[in-house]
Amino acid sequence: MRGRAGTPRASPCAGGGSLGGLSSVLLTGWPGARGALTVAAAGSAAVIGLLLSPVARLLSLPTGP
Repeated sequence: MRGRAGTPRASPCAGGGSLGGLSSVLLTGWPGARGALTVAAAGSAAVIGLLLSPVARLLSLPTGP
């Protein structure tokens, strides 16, 4: 039963990896390798910024204004 319950969660991850590979091929072909690396660096900076923000330490939703 555990294998059947885990499959719906694993399927989007596998699909996301395929879409990530496809997007990297298209991105490298369109603006070139330098443009693709620039986009990857911007994405990494956005993730690091989110991890350093107060959102990462939020354990529950605030109760109101």
